[in-house]
Amino acid sequence: MKFFVFLMSISLLVSLVPTSNGLQCYECALCSGLGTLTTCDSGETYCQKILAVAAGIETVTKSCISSCTEVNTPIVLGIGGGTYCCNTDGCNFGISIGSSIQLLILSIACSFFSKFL
Repeated sequence: MKFFVFLMSISLLVSLVPTSNGLQCYECALCSGLGTLTTCDSGETYCQKILAVAAGIETVTKSCISSCTEVNTPIVLGIGGGTYCCNTDGCNFGISIGSSIQLLILSIACSFFSKFL
């Protein structure tokens, strides 16, 4: 178990080391998966993910952009969506922009509590 915690700690430290000069974002139009991780141009300082839901069908577009304004329209009767912005490498990968941080916290909590079960 201590080895597992050690590996998680090393993984966290490695993930904090910058690996390139430019921001890296996932890009795709009408995504059905993650998209392609690409290095943004010098003026593009944000990753963006646009989620649109109509008649219960989701469409997602991901890109690098120079400025971003977040918009969140609750999904009501199968219609809604939002524009989500972030500024760390690969941050526009998941369903929720904050999901990478939540996943990291959940992983650490699970490893901690598995020690006591």
